[in-house]
Amino acid sequence: YPSDYGYATGGGTTYKRDACLQKEMVRWNIGSYKTDCAGGSWLYNSSTTQWTLSPFSGDSGNVFVVYPIGYVDYFAIGTPGVRPVVYLNSDVNIMGGTGESGDPYILSE
Repeated sequence: YPSDYGYATGGGTTYKRDACLQKEMVRWNIGSYKTDCAGGSWLYNSSTTQWTLSPFSGDSGNVFVVYPIGYVDYFAIGTPGVRPVVYLNSDVNIMGGTGESGDPYILSE
């Protein structure tokens, strides 16, 4: 979801996390917003365009997209990759595995 990308930011030097979360993600490609907000998101990837799993307004032809320049938009074209996201509770530990398809993570509480 686009919100996963937004909530994944830690902010930066000029704009802290709270300021990033108040700024529209469509503006995260401007100046310090790009370096602090987009660059501070562990989901940001400056080398590829990514689609989200969620469609814009229920129309699967218009999914949200995260562009390599840092901002989120609602019209995706092309064939970028999708990276699944899973949030773990703080009491869940990764006990083994690399996370690759042939060696999945082993989780334990």
